[in-house]
This record gives sequence, structure tokens and C-alpha cells, in this order.
Amino acid sequence: MTDGFAPDQKGKYTNADAGTITIRFEPNPDLVSADEIAFVQTIRRVYANTDDAAKYSYGMDDRATKKGTAVDRFGKNKYGYFGYDSSGQDGPKVVTGHCRSSSDKQPSSMTDTPGKISGTSNTFEACAVAKSGKDTGRVYGCLVWGFTVDDNFGVTVTKSEMRLRTSSEFDAAVGKWNAQAAGDIGGGATGQQALPPAR
Repeated sequence: MTDGFAPDQKGKYTNADAGTITIRFEPNPDLVSADEIAFVQTIRRVYANTDDAAKYSYGMDDRATKKGTAVDRFGKNKYGYFGYDSSGQDGPKVVTGHCRSSSDKQPSSMTDTPGKISGTSNTFEACAVAKSGKDTGRVYGCLVWGFTVDDNFGVTVTKSEMRLRTSSEFDAAVGKWNAQAAGDIGGGATGQQALPPAR
């Protein structure tokens, strides 16, 4: 569930906030069994009106797919879960949910304020996943959302879509994250942790 991406037109420079989105997942105890529910999000950034991937930084380029999709963890983060710090704890932009029973459950949420890069189209796929517990690795649903930024830093929201399963690009990006964690490709954090395969 989300109220949608709220664009911010004020910043007229690279990496000003493009806007804010909060995404929430309310677990159904008849379908969910997880000690921790977190989010994994991918990003695909291309130059506007092209299929050419724009550049990332800090290890993200090393793990991007051929189409330019990468797990959305800026910098050299150890954990692929959105908003988690290097100690493995959820940070200020996320709430880790759980669902152990009908009387012991908590929604999970994430808030993203991505930067704006002029002349780009940005597509995100945010998926609620079981981080631990019986369902570890299970994907409960995904929201595909995004925006474009024109040459004058104007932001236009693109249509969002709910999906029950991950896309092939999401799966490929997670595979690249795990290859980086294994040391097969460079640019990762020391001790980078693999993500469980989506199921």
C-alpha cells in the first residue's frame, strides 16, 4: 500500500530530492509466516528517451545488470535490505514488520527520497520479503514506481503498478548483488551479505 510518489519541484540541481514515497506492507496471518519482513528495492536509471543506462557510483555500477538495474543500496552497504545499516539493524527510513500469528504481527514500511538526476528516467521495484522465519526469501508483493526528470530538473511521476512476483530484472539484480557479496565482481562492501533467492 502506498499514497504514491509525491514529487518535489523545488531543487534545481543534481541530487536534490526528487520527492518522497512511503510503501507499507500489512501481513495477512493466513498467508504470511515471518519473524522479520523487510524490503528489497532495485533501481533502473536510463537517460531520457533512450534505453541507455545512466551511471551509478560507489560499487553500484559493478553490480548493475546489462539493462542497468541494480539493488538500490547507495554506497558500500553490507546489507541488500532497503534502509538497513552496517550493523544489520533497520535505519530511520524503514520499519521491520513481522507476522508470527494473528495476534503477533506488525506492518513493515519503507520511505524513499531519491535524488534527481536531470535528463533521466528512473524505475524502482520495491518488494516486501521475509527476511527471517519460516518464509525466508518469500516475496509477498512488489510495487513498481518511478519518475522522470527533465533537463530543468522538473519531476514527472510515472504510473505505478502492483505485482505479485518479482520481475526478471529484479532477480538478475539480486543475482549480481550476491555475486558481488561472493567477491566474483568488485566494488562491494567488506563483509557484504548475500540476499536469499526470491521465492
